[in-house]
Amino acid sequence: MRCFIHTNVEAIAACRQCGKGMCENCSAYSGHTGICPECRRNEFIAEVNTKQARVEELDSKIIWNIVKTVLLCWTIVFLFVGIYRHCKMKDEIAELKARIEKLNAEITRLSRFIQTHGKEFV
Repeated sequence: MRCFIHTNVEAIAACRQCGKGMCENCSAYSGHTGICPECRRNEFIAEVNTKQARVEELDSKIIWNIVKTVLLCWTIVFLFVGIYRHCKMKDEIAELKARIEKLNAEITRLSRFIQTHGKEFV
């Protein structure tokens, strides 16, 4: 049997995958694995394709993770803004109620004054 690449050289082994003959150089080139350079190349191409698909999958996941992180951060920011606004509104409500109480007390005091002293001015 002759080497399928070097057709003028006698083969020393047959590829375990495709059965083609390999010479000493071809066998050495593929690391004496018993697999011809062509099948070895095809294995590497398949591995590259698998790895490239995984890289693309991970790249896509990274982008989605960034998007989710940004959305989560915005949610947290809006949560804290909402809590802050809630606290400010409660403070404003407390201030308004205190002012209303003071005004009502003053209205009551002035109403009594007018009722008791209003007859004097008539």
